[in-house]
Amino acid sequence: MKIRNKLLFGFAVLIGITSVLGIVSVVQLNTMNEDYNELANVDSVAMELMQQMKLAVDVVIRDMFMYLDGETNGTKDEINDFVQLFDDYYEEVKLLLPAHADALDELEDDHNQIVGFIMDPSSGVLAQQDAIWAQMNNLVALHAELDGDIDTILDLISEVTMDLNVTEMGYYLALQMFYVYEYISNPDDLTKSEFDAAELGFDWGVNNLTTFYGSGAIYDMVLEMDDDHAQFAGNVTAASVGIFALKDSIEEKHVLTGALLDELTGDLLLIDIEIEAEVDANKASAKASMSSALIITITMIVIAIVAGISIALPTIRSITKAINGLVDTADAIATGDLTKKIETSEKVKSETDLLKNSMGEMQKNLIQVIASSQIASINVSNIATELAASSSEVNAASEEISSSSQEVANTVQTQVRALTDISSMANEIQSLSHEVKSSGNDISKVMEIIVGISDQTNLLALNASIEAGRAGEHGRGFAVVADEVRKLAEASKVSVETSSTKITEILSRIERTVELIGNITNDIEGSLAGLEQTSSAIEGISSSTEQQTASMEEVTSTANRLGSLAEELKTELEMFVLKEEGLTGQSIEPKRRPLRRDEIKSSNEEELVLIKK
Repeated sequence: MKIRNKLLFGFAVLIGITSVLGIVSVVQLNTMNEDYNELANVDSVAMELMQQMKLAVDVVIRDMFMYLDGETNGTKDEINDFVQLFDDYYEEVKLLLPAHADALDELEDDHNQIVGFIMDPSSGVLAQQDAIWAQMNNLVALHAELDGDIDTILDLISEVTMDLNVTEMGYYLALQMFYVYEYISNPDDLTKSEFDAAELGFDWGVNNLTTFYGSGAIYDMVLEMDDDHAQFAGNVTAASVGIFALKDSIEEKHVLTGALLDELTGDLLLIDIEIEAEVDANKASAKASMSSALIITITMIVIAIVAGISIALPTIRSITKAINGLVDTADAIATGDLTKKIETSEKVKSETDLLKNSMGEMQKNLIQVIASSQIASINVSNIATELAASSSEVNAASEEISSSSQEVANTVQTQVRALTDISSMANEIQSLSHEVKSSGNDISKVMEIIVGISDQTNLLALNASIEAGRAGEHGRGFAVVADEVRKLAEASKVSVETSSTKITEILSRIERTVELIGNITNDIEGSLAGLEQTSSAIEGISSSTEQQTASMEEVTSTANRLGSLAEELKTELEMFVLKEEGLTGQSIEPKRRPLRRDEIKSSNEEELVLIKK
């Protein structure tokens, strides 16, 4: 039986066992999922929602007390929000726990009563607290008005007895106000009685004043005070709407709200207990399912292991027996011994027979490859030697070219420096010539001025001669002087004109000299440019020669390394023992002819071109 068929059979058995194990596991997991889903998605969520319901009620109660303490900003809105949250949670829990619908309805009734006690617009705690604050505002205003009336009456009264009576009225009024604040903070019957006693004291004072005065302005003011005080007392003691009645109603609702809250909390606790019992039952069911699944899984795994071992052991033995022989042969090949023959089979029965045949073919091919490699290593070594020799010759020629190029470059640099100096001197001469020309032009202008002066002097001498002639005998001496001056002017003019002609010739020659010097400078600059280009070209040749020399050195180094590698390869290949049939005594001589020197040079030139690229 082929190994493939054995393995397929074993895999089929394992797949079958695994499939059975998977089906059983899926069934068990479905049962566990149902229990856990009920636990996680129903009971746990319901318990969390009921906690939120309790929290919502607690927040409503807390906000109620905050409102009573005067924190009214946004408190009513927050109470309404949490009332709505409670209703939303109630609807969700009712959907999750239909079996507890009656108990949840009782919770909702208790919650509605609590909300009614707090939020009823006419009789709720918040509305009554608003009414108390409104009454207190009226009370404070009336108290201030009564205090003002008492102060006015004290100013009007002159009798000591009545003055003391009015002062006591102010005292009783202050006591009443104090007892109102006391009752709001701590309501009890004693405070009410004390308020009533203070009210009687105030009324007693009013009676004394009305009896004493009988009529008049003070009498009228006392009657008006009595009316204000009656209104003051009514705001405090009136049934249903008085401060005491409103505070009593709030306290009563506190008690009722607390009782309802306790009842609601107890109902929530009972539902929690029932849900926890259901959770425990679901956990027990899930644990039982897990235990059953674990037992079945372990049983199936044991069966799978036994079946796998019974199939795998014979297969492994047949494979290892064939492979061990191949391993021994492979170890011999690894040590260089290719003489150990691998037994092959013409008739293939299993995959191991295929492996043996393949290893036998590989051994034959390896012997042929090693023989060919030995021949190739000898050829490569010869090529490397010839290539290194040719590279050395090319390298020497390149160094000679580089040396000659450097000498030419030095000569050109010397000529460039000489021509640069000549160009500088020519530029300096040209500059001096321009200065001389400019000075000559200035001299010409001076000559023209002298000629003008001579003409004017001659004219003056002529005028002087005419005047001397008119003077007769007395002007002879002056005529002689004028004639001498005229002669001197004529001589100066002739000398200046002669000098001017010579200066003009000199300036013309200077201009010609400047022009020639400019041409010489241009020629020198052109020669400098040409020499610089020649120098750059020589430097390029020298650089290229140096690069070629470096490249040839790399080629020589590579050829030497190639020769070393070829020798190493030859040494390594000689380790193998080649005694396979058909190869015994086979000559391992190079079959390639030696390369001629011109072929080597051609090859070197091609390599240089590649290196330059």
